[in-house]
Amino acid sequence: MNKIVLGTEQAEDFDLTYALLKRLRFANSALSVAHVIEPVHPAALAVSQDAAYALAQDLERILEAAQKHADSVLNHAAEAMKADGVEAETQALKGHRVDELLKYCESVDADLIAVGSELKGPIASVLFGSVSRAIAQHAKRSLLVAKKGKENGSLHAVLATDHSKYMDRCLDELLRLHPTGIRRLDIITAFRSEDYLQRHSLGEMPVTGIDVLERIEQELHEANERVKQKLKALVPTIHSEVARDAAIPAITKHMK
Repeated sequence: MNKIVLGTEQAEDFDLTYALLKRLRFANSALSVAHVIEPVHPAALAVSQDAAYALAQDLERILEAAQKHADSVLNHAAEAMKADGVEAETQALKGHRVDELLKYCESVDADLIAVGSELKGPIASVLFGSVSRAIAQHAKRSLLVAKKGKENGSLHAVLATDHSKYMDRCLDELLRLHPTGIRRLDIITAFRSEDYLQRHSLGEMPVTGIDVLERIEQELHEANERVKQKLKALVPTIHSEVARDAAIPAITKHMK
């Protein structure tokens, strides 16, 4: 059974991430929800005069409020999952948000970490950073980041691949997690023609009777087709594209 840990800060984060998990419909999975109560840092709270004053006057009251907030978020999560007939554990952890969430995921041997992509103002971003970004940098588990957008209906996903051995392992992990809610998948491979033409001019690529870029594009289409065959039992509709562009612009353009 695949173990999924949903990390949440607010009820809104939970709703966003839980909605995506329901749409993905991971087969044979168990869900647990974790909220981390962080220690109070006076320097961080100093962004608000009211918060700084409250800290100086009544630290215990702030800690009680943090505990009540954690209880509220986890109760909200438990009620939402119960309404869907989902049995799941909820955990209130204490410590640094990223460290404690990752430790918890290790302790339960999680297969997937799911979090929401939180929005922060410029000051808060400097002080706190992005939890999802920090988890992506340090996690040893697969990570799902939910962003605001379409919250129901069939899922249309984009799979960007460079056909490396690492990507082969990612495909194996996707098949193992087995999300059954993706109705359409677009496989996209991008390459910069300038890079390949330079290699060709330096003699690093063999001279052929056809245009070198056409040959490269044909080989990438064939590689995409092999990925399609690998995933056809998971996704009913799969399309393929090879773009002569850098990876990020090609993916962004396709998703728009």
